[in-house]
Amino acid sequence: MSHPQCDVVLAQVLHAVADVLNVPKTEIGIDTRAADLEAWDSFGHVRIVLALEQLFAVELSMAEIEAADSIAGLVSVIEAAGRRAEARPDQ
Repeated sequence: MSHPQCDVVLAQVLHAVADVLNVPKTEIGIDTRAADLEAWDSFGHVRIVLALEQLFAVELSMAEIEAADSIAGLVSVIEAAGRRAEARPDQ
């Protein structure tokens, strides 16, 4: 089942990845993996992560950064980081 919040995060991640990698949004989707796009190399990955951390005001761990090798993975780690941020009342 699709959740509206997940759909919003997915749309924002797709837009950010397309913008950072300079690829048409029509060429990427939830199932797109880093290996599917020539521009999604290690430098591209760092640029994507930095853009998403800024966009969502979150900080990803090194393990999350390494594991997020797909659009679905990026959405998952962004949602997890958002939940962590919401759980911290001091911020």
